[in-house]
Amino acid sequence: MRSKTKICSSERKPSRALKARGQAEQYARALPASEGWPPFLVVVDVGYSIELYADFTRSGKTYLPFPDARSHRIQMAELARPEI
Repeated sequence: MRSKTKICSSERKPSRALKARGQAEQYARALPASEGWPPFLVVVDVGYSIELYADFTRSGKTYLPFPDARSHRIQMAELARPEI
């Protein structure tokens, strides 16, 4: 029988976030060309984290972690901190 224990955010699979990021990029590609590419992608793993990516060239070719690779992911518990 499968356990229904809630998975801690530190135990979540990175592939889930990668899949969500890919989905966000697909949505951005589906926008009308007249609107251009959005400068930000926001990937939300509901109840766990928010990830930010940016492409300030607005070419849609390279969305990089924003503001950097070490701090682009915000855990839900961190949202209670005033500096976030």
